[in-house]
Amino acid sequence: PAYADQTVITWGLGKSVGDTLLYHDEKGKLLKVKLMGGLDNSIFQGNLLVSDSLFRLYYPSVSGSKIMLINGPSGKQPEVSVVLENIFRDYGMMTTPPFERLAAFNSVENTYLSVFMMLGGLGVIIGTIGLGIVLLQNMNERRQQLALYQAIGYRQQFILKLLLSEYIFILLSGILIGLLSALTAILPSLLSPAFQLPKVYLVVILILIFVNGLFWIYFPAKAAMRRNLVQVLREE
Repeated sequence: PAYADQTVITWGLGKSVGDTLLYHDEKGKLLKVKLMGGLDNSIFQGNLLVSDSLFRLYYPSVSGSKIMLINGPSGKQPEVSVVLENIFRDYGMMTTPPFERLAAFNSVENTYLSVFMMLGGLGVIIGTIGLGIVLLQNMNERRQQLALYQAIGYRQQFILKLLLSEYIFILLSGILIGLLSALTAILPSLLSPAFQLPKVYLVVILILIFVNGLFWIYFPAKAAMRRNLVQVLREE
């Protein structure tokens, strides 16, 4: 039986919990290692965790361990590290806090995430500016329709609500389609036990996109209603 980091199991080994890995022991015999579980974003990335007694049984020539976990008072970690490195300096001992080791593992992933977030933010900005341009053009093309509404007695407030309801429906539909497409793209990660969906961050981003979209919907519609629509109808 063995355990490993879930990301290693899924992406490094291309396996899942319950699968069996095939190795050869020190005598050349086939050794089956079964993955019993996955660890959630741990400091053991790139390693398989097995029983020490079973490991020595199949690899008796191994004299000791190269990596050890040291437990001590959390407030005295620097002092403990200095003492241990001084005592075992002839063996080249080097201590690393777990959070630094975990940060090193996540540095590449965080870099990719930062780049994708920047590209995504740029895409949102370009998309919302494009939305404003399209709405302005659409309002210009619908001048005769809006003038007709006003000429037959509809109030400007009602016409404004009509425009807002149409474009807000389009905005919500676009957000929903984009959200479903994104969730479909990351479906393998969602099915992974080690993946945690940042719900608060996702909700904040969706709210910001919606508010930004409202900005580009409301002001073009408001500007269109300030025109003399009846005069536009007379010109037609």
